[in-house]
Amino acid sequence: MGDRRRRSRLSAASKSTPSRYSRQQAEDFMRGTVAGMRAMPYVERFAWRTRSAPDPIMRSSALYHTNGSLTSSGRLWASL
Repeated sequence: MGDRRRRSRLSAASKSTPSRYSRQQAEDFMRGTVAGMRAMPYVERFAWRTRSAPDPIMRSSALYHTNGSLTSSGRLWASL
């Protein structure tokens, strides 16, 4: 599957159709995306949009739990 199509699917979640990607898939995407952005000399900063882990839209790619602690994706993002 092409990167553009994969990005579109990852961001196309809604309350009625939550993300169908696993945490591992979201984290693999995060790693690849960050590596790609770091390789682009014109990219100075980037961010990961997030909500808390129970949110039906973000679920597997959420960076923090409702108590404020980091999810595994949050720890990964902090390390990148």
